[in-house]
Parts: sequence; C-alpha cells; structure tokens
Amino acid sequence: ESITVDYSTLNQEQRQVHDSVIEHFLECQAQLELEINERIPVKPLLMIVSGIAGSGKSYTIHAINTSLNRMNREADSYSILCVTAFTGVAAFNINGVTLHSLIQLGLKENDPVLTPARLLELQLKLQYIRYIIVDEMSMISSTLLARIDNRLRQIFPQNSCQPFGGCSIILIGDFAQLPPVGGRPMYCSPNSNSSLLAIQGFSLYRMFTKAYNLHQIVQQNGSNNSQSQFREILIAARNGLWTTEFWQLLISARTLLNLPQWEQDSFQNVTRLYPTNFENLGHPVAGVLSRVPADETGELQQHLRLAIGARLMIRRNLWTQHGIVNGSLGTLRGIVWQNQAVDDDLPKFLLVEIDSYTGPPFLESAPKQFPITLAGAMTVQKSQGLTLDKAVIELGKREMVNGLTFVAISRVRRIADLAFITTVPFDRVNRIRE
Repeated sequence: ESITVDYSTLNQEQRQVHDSVIEHFLECQAQLELEINERIPVKPLLMIVSGIAGSGKSYTIHAINTSLNRMNREADSYSILCVTAFTGVAAFNINGVTLHSLIQLGLKENDPVLTPARLLELQLKLQYIRYIIVDEMSMISSTLLARIDNRLRQIFPQNSCQPFGGCSIILIGDFAQLPPVGGRPMYCSPNSNSSLLAIQGFSLYRMFTKAYNLHQIVQQNGSNNSQSQFREILIAARNGLWTTEFWQLLISARTLLNLPQWEQDSFQNVTRLYPTNFENLGHPVAGVLSRVPADETGELQQHLRLAIGARLMIRRNLWTQHGIVNGSLGTLRGIVWQNQAVDDDLPKFLLVEIDSYTGPPFLESAPKQFPITLAGAMTVQKSQGLTLDKAVIELGKREMVNGLTFVAISRVRRIADLAFITTVPFDRVNRIRE
C-alpha cells in the first residue's frame, strides 16, 4: 500500500523536485489533448535527485507517487509510475520493487534472453508506465545503466530509438555513498579498458541534464546541541572534511572503552558493522547443511550454525511488498525438525520474527537451503539503505571504498546510538578527502 504525502508538508527543496516531475506530466497531458497533427513530442524527463542520508529522499518519492496517482486517477485507472531500488531493503523502504525484478535483469552482465512470451508479458505489465524512479543511484554502474536502457528499449519497441524506450527516469540517491560492486560509477569517464556497455552507460548518464540537491537533513532532526552537531558531522563526513573536533566528538568519545560501563552494556547485542566480509561467530546449537552442492546455492551458505535468539539476515528478495528482502533483519525464535529429530539435515522450517514483516502470520516451504545468515554483524555495504536503532562500528585502517565511513555513521539517528570498536586515528578519516 502506497504512502500518502500531503504536499504542504514538503520543504522547499522537496517541492522543487516534486513540481519538476508534475510539470513534466502536465506538459505531456496537454499534448495528448491536442489533435494528433498538432502535437509536439515532449522529451522524456531524465533527472537526478541527490541528497545526503536523512534529507527526505524517500518522503519526496512518496509525494511524487501520491500526486501522480491522484492526477492520473482523474482520467484512468492504471499506474504510470514504477518506484524501484537497487536492493530489496531500499525497495521495501519506498514501497517499491527491485529494479532487477521489474525489468527482468540478471545479476551478472549477461542478462537472460527474454522469450517472446516473456517479453510480451513484460510489455503488457508495463505498457502504461511513463516514469520510473530508481533509488540508490550510487550503486548503479555505467554498465548497469546501459543494461537498463537496452531492456526498456526491448519492452517499448515503439520508442526503441529513444533512451530508455521513451520512459522518464528519475535517479535518486547520493553519489557520496558506496559505489557499485564490481563496476565503475556511472559518472566515471570510460578508459581504454572500458566495455561497450560501460561506454554506452556513461553516454546515457550525460543525458541527465536536470539535477536537484536536497541539503536539509530531516532524519536526524532535532533542535538540541547534540543533534545539530551530528548533522554537521554527517555533512563533513560526506565531503571528507573531517576536523579534529568532529573526530573527538564522534569517534574518540564514542569508542566502546571510553564509554561508561552502563552505556557499554547497552551496545552488547546490537548490530556490528565491518568494512569487509567476516566469519560470523557465536554459540551455535544446531548445524544446518545444504541439500545441494555449494556451486548450486549461489551466495547461500553451505553450512549454517544457528542458535535460538540469534539475529539473522535474509539473503534473498523473497516477498518485497511485505518486507522479506535481501538485507532484512530478524530474530530466530524456533527450529522445527522433522519428527523432532535434531540432526545435521535441514529442519522442516525455522521460526523467524522479521523486523520489517507486514504480511500474513505463516508461510510454509521446502527449501534446499535457508536464505539467511547470522546478522550479529554485517558489512557496511550490506547496511546501506538500513536505519538501525543502534550500531557498533569498525572502520578499519583505511577507507577501502569511497563513502564507507559516511555510510557507516549515517545508519543511525543520533550520536548516542553509535559506538566504535576501536579508536581510529584522526589521520585515518582526514585522508578520506584525498
């Protein structure tokens, strides 16, 4: 169910973004009311909306969706807007779907060839779509942007000579956050080693001539001094402009060993963020073996060690509209075995209380392996798109990828919700600007 937003609640920056989309829609509608020989084609809207974490990007998306749905319902009953995101977590947060599922992209560069029947099904499903919002634009590589373009030209063959098949594309996110995995950001100029897809993607990126910035932070809102300082630190971290004062306030003062014992205790069972992959440690009470070889389980773990009460992370987009997505967090409440026999075979099912779940209370399936992993800790990359109640962070000795520190510290709403495993020296964060 979509979230309804009252236009009057938008700030000035959010209104500019909203109004730009609505003005384009009204311009298109005005042309449709003219005789065919009098119409002047309106170019698709190619727009970028950039905003720091907490600047109300999701709220702006909901506002655009609210207005387009209301205005379109006055004449028609179908939807003209698709709201998508790169990851399942981000898609759920904006009541959307993953980009890959919407237009049937593969996880690798070689997208599946659509059969005529499958292509027709997609064309019928998306035939009225005129606007596509893509959240988490920092994770879209130039190669992926080209693949999106190619697929949309297939879906809309009547507009195959136009970028993205004539659809208006609105990219939303923050290029200061983590870059694409295994690819170059769309704004990077091609080099001698670039593929044809990467070159095509960069050319497409340069067609996005309308851009807006959301500067006002609302997620970490509040008028007290601590919140004001946190907003200043986030802006500085985003731009790599650390000062010794900011380092002392956030990192040195918030290192676990520097906190009073009662506050250290409050961080005992919260999610830990690390810069790279890690081995999950804990006190397992059950080993769960996969029923298929490791090379057939994709990224799923061949052997899971689970304990009642363990925090888990979902590893597949299973039911996006109800919050069971890749990156969703939950708690293991029970392990049910066939005939109550505890062994290394797969249990009949796991009872998991998923934090973000909004669907019916019970589902049954027969998995080859459970698409979960222990979530007492996760990589910073995996946390992008999440808002955590509390987090304990290990930044590492260096900025392994651009945006790592900024993404890590912006997962929470308050300074008091952060703690650091070790105190990294000021030189570690000061070098980020380089």
